[in-house]
Amino acid sequence: MSLRPSVTDTGIGIDGDAKKALFADFTQADSSISRKYGGTGLGLSISKRLVELMGGEIGVESEPGRGSRFWFRLPLKEASGAVEREDREKTVVSYETQRVLDILVADDNHVIQAIIGDILKRQGHRVEFVATGLEALDAVQDDDFDLIVMDMRMPEMDGATATKHIREIQTDRAKIPIIACTADAMVDHQEKFFKAGVDACVVKPIEKNVLLETINQVVGETVHKAILADRPLEKPEKQQEMVAEDDEDIASFLDKIENSIQ
Repeated sequence: MSLRPSVTDTGIGIDGDAKKALFADFTQADSSISRKYGGTGLGLSISKRLVELMGGEIGVESEPGRGSRFWFRLPLKEASGAVEREDREKTVVSYETQRVLDILVADDNHVIQAIIGDILKRQGHRVEFVATGLEALDAVQDDDFDLIVMDMRMPEMDGATATKHIREIQTDRAKIPIIACTADAMVDHQEKFFKAGVDACVVKPIEKNVLLETINQVVGETVHKAILADRPLEKPEKQQEMVAEDDEDIASFLDKIENSIQ
């Protein structure tokens, strides 16, 4: 039994002479293509080597001006017994919002505002932005919010000072959950934020899972329900890592594989 996928395009096509050398290293049908479209010319060579390492073959059918069809064939064997199932673990793939919150985000960095805002709005929350601690204090006194995500370093009034003043408000708004958003990961510095009255700290750069789980924590309910899925357990001691920045890195990696099986 064999598998024979193919990919067809309606591009410029390839003439007969060019097809003969198309799968060689650093070969392109027309040298002007690399200047126009980029690339190293290693892609098809790498594909050929990968297919051949699996005992298959690869080829192309093409006509200039009419496009091309690239294909490869892999020999497959039907399993004769039970297929062993990999050890798997549950991992979070998304979150389902159980209740929409009104959230105030206080940060003078518009990029951070955009990142946090995107995370929260995608979960369906209503978000308002301010750029200083003083604006955050005014906003809390004027409107009702379920939560504040507060940067600790802002002009006019920093986040710790704003938090302290919010805790002194003579209404229930003083109890609003506040998450400190900071680039300062030092524990002793974060202790100052907790003394000012924040309920939790998240460290920049912001991670979606951490932020949503922290909101659950400070609100005291599962606002964001984690949706889980299976994935294979990682076994680092049996894995060979490949971090490929470009085609040359992939080609070098394939050299190692070929040398190891010769």
